[in-house]
Amino acid sequence: MRLAAIDCGTNSLHLLIVHMDDDGRFDVVYDIKDTPRLGEGVTRTSVLSREAQSRAIQTLKEYREICNRFGVERSRAVATSAVRRSLNQADFAHRVSRETGFELEILSGSEEARLVALACSHEPGFAEGPYILFNVGGGSTELVLGQGRELREARSAEVGAVILSERFLRSDPPKRSEIEAMEKHIKSELKKTLPPKLVDPSGRVLYGSGGTVMNLLQMKQVLRFGAVLSGTFFHLPFKAVREMYLSLMEKKVAQRKSTAGLNPNRADIIVGGAGVVKTLMETYGFKELITLDKGLKYGVVVEESIRVKQNMFRTILALASRPLEEAETPEIRHALKVRDLSLEIFDALSAHYRFDPSDRNLLALSALLHDIGLSVEMRSHHKHSYELIQRSELLKLPGRERDMVALIARYHRKAFPSEKHEAYARLDRPDRQRVERLAGIVRLADGFDRSHSQAVDALRVRFDRKTVTIKPVSGRVSTLDCLGGEGKKDLFEKAFERRVIVENPWTEA
Repeated sequence: MRLAAIDCGTNSLHLLIVHMDDDGRFDVVYDIKDTPRLGEGVTRTSVLSREAQSRAIQTLKEYREICNRFGVERSRAVATSAVRRSLNQADFAHRVSRETGFELEILSGSEEARLVALACSHEPGFAEGPYILFNVGGGSTELVLGQGRELREARSAEVGAVILSERFLRSDPPKRSEIEAMEKHIKSELKKTLPPKLVDPSGRVLYGSGGTVMNLLQMKQVLRFGAVLSGTFFHLPFKAVREMYLSLMEKKVAQRKSTAGLNPNRADIIVGGAGVVKTLMETYGFKELITLDKGLKYGVVVEESIRVKQNMFRTILALASRPLEEAETPEIRHALKVRDLSLEIFDALSAHYRFDPSDRNLLALSALLHDIGLSVEMRSHHKHSYELIQRSELLKLPGRERDMVALIARYHRKAFPSEKHEAYARLDRPDRQRVERLAGIVRLADGFDRSHSQAVDALRVRFDRKTVTIKPVSGRVSTLDCLGGEGKKDLFEKAFERRVIVENPWTEA
């Protein structure tokens, strides 16, 4: 499916087109932006001017042609601060629909912040610990407190590069009194929106995104390396932000346009935007920020990706009680096979170990969903499985059981259960043992379908005093699956305190 995300911001209009697979994974096909300055004058008049509307409509018409050219099947257009605060927002939305065919969705400040956080937190390498994320736009600055992909606060402060420049910076270059008044206003709005007592900078990462942050980064890179570097998660010290801010405010707009690394279209608003970054870092006590080149348009795409993944959840859960033969995709056939092999091992163990009455159902569900994180990415997909299970509205499970299913799926590969993992540490000792044992079973069963070919029909399990002997039964013997079982027996052996012997399937019983 081809999906388009359109972000109608105060300063810029963005178009992002992606190709999205049936499992929610996506690749960027086309990415462009224009700067029609839709929010020009809104601070003074509280309405979108006819001229600004016309500039934005023209850009959106061009975006419609691009969407048609790329075969876009679904689009979502969102509007932010300028439209949100204008008295004629309904008229503009109606005009957009009539002249371009895009149905404009006007986001609240907290919803805008949530989508920005969604985009950034899904970037590989994003912090698993506590963070504060800010995005400086033309009309507002979004502020998010979170931990990993858990969003705890999402708020929007009415301070942005365009509206601050229009309201305070009337002179060229701006007067000292104008700068001081702007900084005082920014600090007041930030404190009102997100009180500093909620933000402890120790142990918390500060992320910054948006055009202002990226232009400051590019200016620093050109100054230091002679060129703009590609990539993300660059560090930007407070000292560098302050120095660039002081340098920019001393220049006239015409001089700023020739500043290396700065987009000339931002020359008249960069001081306002940089003022937000500098004041924010001062207010909350951060000595550096980490840049992220992801914004609202990516949040729109990620949300659609999550919706597709939820549909994948529905498909898997709908097949939970059906035979493997009814599965339509290789991924679901593998999930069902791991479930079946897990239950065979569990049933054999039940004669020798005492399990909780609900363990069989938790095991089956965890086995079905253990690889759901592949819909995000291959690397660390066990962690993504945990996150998707925790967030899914389709799993009607009490909190403790949901935690356990998510953890069992997480531990089907890589690290063993550890009290260093916060969710695991929250469980009491009996539940931690249950997670360790059931995860050991899923991990072992997953190994016996390492080829994803369902070559192992069944498992014969035998016990003696110190060992468990498992023999794969198959009409299509796969050496890879036998080696897979051998290679993934480690957690099982630890959890049940028995050595696992994987018996050659070619030997007679």
